[in-house]
Amino acid sequence: MSSPSIYPAFTTIPRSIVKLTFAILSFRPNVILTFPYSPLGLSSAVIGRLFLISNVIFTYGNDIIKRTRLGKLAVFFTLRLSHGVICDYRGLARLVRRMGGRNVTTIPLGIDTSHMPPMLPRKVPNTIVCVINFNLAYEKGIDLLIQAIKELPDAHLILIGEGTQRSAMISLAKRLKVSQRVTFTGYIPHKEIWTHLMNATIFALPTRASILEGTNRAVLEAMLCGLPVVVTRTGGLPELIVDGVNGFVVEPENIRELARAISTLLNNPELRKKIGRNNKLKAKKYSVDILTARRYEYLSRFC
Repeated sequence: MSSPSIYPAFTTIPRSIVKLTFAILSFRPNVILTFPYSPLGLSSAVIGRLFLISNVIFTYGNDIIKRTRLGKLAVFFTLRLSHGVICDYRGLARLVRRMGGRNVTTIPLGIDTSHMPPMLPRKVPNTIVCVINFNLAYEKGIDLLIQAIKELPDAHLILIGEGTQRSAMISLAKRLKVSQRVTFTGYIPHKEIWTHLMNATIFALPTRASILEGTNRAVLEAMLCGLPVVVTRTGGLPELIVDGVNGFVVEPENIRELARAISTLLNNPELRKKIGRNNKLKAKKYSVDILTARRYEYLSRFC
């Protein structure tokens, strides 16, 4: 009996390309906005070229870099065929230009503050919060944060999110005898995340070097709440957090440096206040209203 897994792959992709072509031609848009990690990203770029429709790529974090060989080849040709590229952070824009991208600009995703409740006074001292609501995964460095907590006997860690590594992280906290000081909330609605951020002392996201974060929304929301932030030197995070100015940037997978940065902030309330003020001002520049207007202005060049 023949394998059922190969045949659909050869029929589904062409059918999807045909449907995509008819959809684009029926709308006749001025611009096609393509995500390079989509299986149909390259197809959109080719269709745009064939039918004289501008194709613009939007890329975030790992979209360009972390691909298979075939995926990298597809991204390469998608870039070459496209008329413009919107990157989420400046470091990614530099890479895209080296890969042959044209009309490259940097416009982060931004944050929506319309549902943010009124600011509340901090209620829980020595609390570090980490928000990864949909992706509590190894790449986010949650295990490193739990190990850092072992070096901070007065600190309490709140981990917000679900993911493939949650059970393993719970077991790690028990093994390190810090489970009483680590709270796993699981997935929670966004309005409840605001409350956790407002009640916390510090926000931390020790992402591993294997994943390139973009302008992470959870970091921006923490900044908007006036929290000092500790992140790792990867992707666009150092563009959000300037070491010593609005938080600390530590080397990926350096638990000692991570614990030291958190300890410095926990033990220095005046520094936290100063950094908090800096973060509120900076985060407002990433309002989704401001950045969406910039994105429309950029796309209008191709109409």
